[in-house]
Amino acid sequence: MEELHNALTTLYASADRNQKLQANTYLEEFQKSAAAWQVCFQILNTAESTIESKLFAAQTLRQKIVYDFHQLPKTVHAELRDSMLQLFVSSKDSPRPLLISFAVCMAAIALHMTEWHNVINDVFQACSSHDPSGRCILQFLSVLPEEAADPRKTSLTWEELCTRIDELLRDNGPAVLELLLQYVNCNTHADGTSNVDLNLVLTSLTSWLREIPLDKVLASPLIELAFRSVDDDMLIDDAVEFLCANFNETREVDESMEMIMMLYPRLLQLRPSIFAHKDDPDAFRAIGRLFTEAGESWVVLMARMPNEFLPLVESVVQICANDEELEAIKFTFAFWWDLKQMLELEAYAQARAIYAPLFLELVGIVVSHLHYPRADNHLLNEQMAQAEVFFDDRESEDRFRAFRHEMGDVLKDCCAVAGVTPCLLKVSTKLLETLDAKESGLPYFWQDIEAPLFALRAMGRMVPNDEDKVIVHLLRFLPKLPQNNKVRYAAILFVGRYTEWTAQHPEYLEMQLNYIAEGFQIPCKEVQSAAAQAMKHFCSDCREHLVNHLPQLHSFYLSMRESLDAQSVLEIAEGLARIAAIQPITNTYQSIHSFIAPSLQKIALSQTKTGHTEPEIEALADEVDILIIFFSIVYPLSSSQGIHPTIQLCLDIWPVVARTMDIVPSALVCERICKLLKNVIMTFREKAIVLLPSIAETLVKGFESTQFGCFLWVSGACVREFGIIEMNEQTQTSVWGFVERQCTNMFYYMTKKSPKEIPDVIDDFFRFMMDALLANPQRVFMSEMLEPLIHASLVSLQVNQDEALCSVLVYLQDLVSFALSTPPYTLSEPVSESLIKKLRLLVLNNSQPMFSILFNGMAFIFPRNNVSDASAVLIPLIRLICMENASLCIQYLTSVLDQLPQGTIGQEEKMKFLETFSQHCASSEMPRLRAHLQDWTSMYRRRVLSPRSKGIALSS
Repeated sequence: MEELHNALTTLYASADRNQKLQANTYLEEFQKSAAAWQVCFQILNTAESTIESKLFAAQTLRQKIVYDFHQLPKTVHAELRDSMLQLFVSSKDSPRPLLISFAVCMAAIALHMTEWHNVINDVFQACSSHDPSGRCILQFLSVLPEEAADPRKTSLTWEELCTRIDELLRDNGPAVLELLLQYVNCNTHADGTSNVDLNLVLTSLTSWLREIPLDKVLASPLIELAFRSVDDDMLIDDAVEFLCANFNETREVDESMEMIMMLYPRLLQLRPSIFAHKDDPDAFRAIGRLFTEAGESWVVLMARMPNEFLPLVESVVQICANDEELEAIKFTFAFWWDLKQMLELEAYAQARAIYAPLFLELVGIVVSHLHYPRADNHLLNEQMAQAEVFFDDRESEDRFRAFRHEMGDVLKDCCAVAGVTPCLLKVSTKLLETLDAKESGLPYFWQDIEAPLFALRAMGRMVPNDEDKVIVHLLRFLPKLPQNNKVRYAAILFVGRYTEWTAQHPEYLEMQLNYIAEGFQIPCKEVQSAAAQAMKHFCSDCREHLVNHLPQLHSFYLSMRESLDAQSVLEIAEGLARIAAIQPITNTYQSIHSFIAPSLQKIALSQTKTGHTEPEIEALADEVDILIIFFSIVYPLSSSQGIHPTIQLCLDIWPVVARTMDIVPSALVCERICKLLKNVIMTFREKAIVLLPSIAETLVKGFESTQFGCFLWVSGACVREFGIIEMNEQTQTSVWGFVERQCTNMFYYMTKKSPKEIPDVIDDFFRFMMDALLANPQRVFMSEMLEPLIHASLVSLQVNQDEALCSVLVYLQDLVSFALSTPPYTLSEPVSESLIKKLRLLVLNNSQPMFSILFNGMAFIFPRNNVSDASAVLIPLIRLICMENASLCIQYLTSVLDQLPQGTIGQEEKMKFLETFSQHCASSEMPRLRAHLQDWTSMYRRRVLSPRSKGIALSS
């Protein structure tokens, strides 16, 4: 007790982080100990115990019941229940956190003590004589469904849990409704006040709603209580939660029409609350959620009965219009999408016409919310070029930008319903009004220009290329826009969004390109980045109009690349590559070479020195990125049987590029060059085979000298493309000799490094092996590397990184599938039976360590994300073993269960698990065996691995 008290004191009072961590570790170990049962009751029954220690003890008891109920013999279950019930009843005046903790403990006991029947009646009888207000029983009722409905909060099997839920919840729904009515009726005075905690009544109703027929709830006075409570600041949140749960229960509108017609009129009576609570952000947010969730639930009826449900849509529009804090409007985004999806159907054309004015009104509302924050002194004029609206609060600005893009999606919904041209006119009118004020010398805010520009950009995807009423008019106003960086940024992205439109109206191309070119001259990184992005889109979508101007664009590229950041240069390079790709093939070699020449010069220059700095390495990697862009995009079709000009250029420059990896053996540079190789292989496929000898030698030497995983994932691309059965024998032999050399290098590397130290390389290697298996399983099974590969995969299961472990497990799953003669994918040629027998024998010879590692991994070693992957290997393995000798599986399982940490599994539970396992093995019911294993391992992981200190942290 003294150690426990000191640890709690340290956790709550000490300022030393290390001491807190030590205390937390001690408390977590205490929670898992068998002694915790008795000690916690001592704390709770001691009047001098602090509230913190009581909270800790109550939360510990709850976790002991959930995870360690197996530690208690059945003979003491009733004693535990009675002791906990006595504590619960006596806690009616305790602080709310402690009362909730006791209620959760009682719910956990009710769930796990399967021999306890009449639970609700027993708890009610115990509480009613000591707590007339019902605080205890209501708290118990509010948490019971949540505890019972979450499989993670129980060690029961799925079948046991379903049976227990039926007994605890489904059989008691109507009785609970009567009980709640009784408390409300008996404790409500003539003046409307009540002794009962109405928040708990509403919370309990919400928790039990799925267990009570909805028509009975709606016919009771409790639904009126909920609607009245919306205007009560103390009850509004719980009332809204309950009402939204009711709406969700009526989503099947055809089956719930009668109940919807009971809820809908009462909801409309709350419309004045939208304006009444507009100055109270919390209440307004709750009201917004209430109307929006009703709309989401009844969206089908809105399309079918537009006149009847028009007031509800108007209400949601009003919520958007009056949301000054921009919190409630977030609830409406999904609603507008759902309604738009319905109204786009031809069957609801009449409804679309009725709702179109509201969607058009919504456009104006959204644009007003798109404005950056502004202050009175942020008036824009030519001398005041920039106004910092977030005052260097980058996080707030990023959140606002993300929010704007969500509202941009709402604008697209509006275009779909109200029509593109009306929406464009609505936005352009706001923009032109501000520009007219500017021209007249009147004061204006730059935000009034920037927001419509953003909206026009957001709607760009919806605008057809033949639109000829609004866009032309807007483009003429580009020169009149103010010299403000945020306005310029928005305007450049606006024109960059309409490049497909410009491709159909090339007479406006030059004007827009000139406007973008001016953006490159502005000393603002954000504007230059926007200009580069827009240039990329113009080059891509308008390339047919720009192909004859490639020499001028080349000069522009050379003049700009030194003054722009790396990302902007890459954006421009990608656009220019799109133009180069449609040139006559006779110009391809010279064209690509002229664009990559500056990059090649810098790459060659880097080889003249040693000791490169980090910025120099990053700059070199960026130059390789430019090569990647051109060699991935410029692939004109060739009728010639000779070497493709792009491949010829790659052959010519390869010595210079490959030498870089020897002189600058940086992981970043090697990865970029490997990416270049992979893109060339995947783009040109069989035409790139002339590169194979050079590529293979580079990859083998590169991995041998650096052990970088990038050489392996390019190796996988080579195998997928050139190692397949359809290739000629000489090529296959060459490729598979290269594969075996990479395997040998990897095995040697694994003798020097633990898999835990090299997860990325493990990941890349087994992805490489999966590529080999996919390309040519015959060659894999013929190889002398097969047995070492199986051993390496078992050793690699030590890795504790999700993706790497997944790759190993998927590779093993493929091997076991082949051993079962059930290949994981369709083969162009079947694998010979002799090779399958060879593989099967190797898997069976390693089945014992494989079974043990996989089972222990599922139980408490592998990361949670990999448990299903391990199961996908273990179940086929068990099936394979059972085909030879089913008793071996029982021996393997008995052995691993005996080795589990002491106290983590009871003898009765162990025997029950073995018995069920044996039955499924004997009957070959693999799907049921899989479910049984996954349920048990999930429960065991929660028991052993779950950080029980989470409860401590909550109480602190």
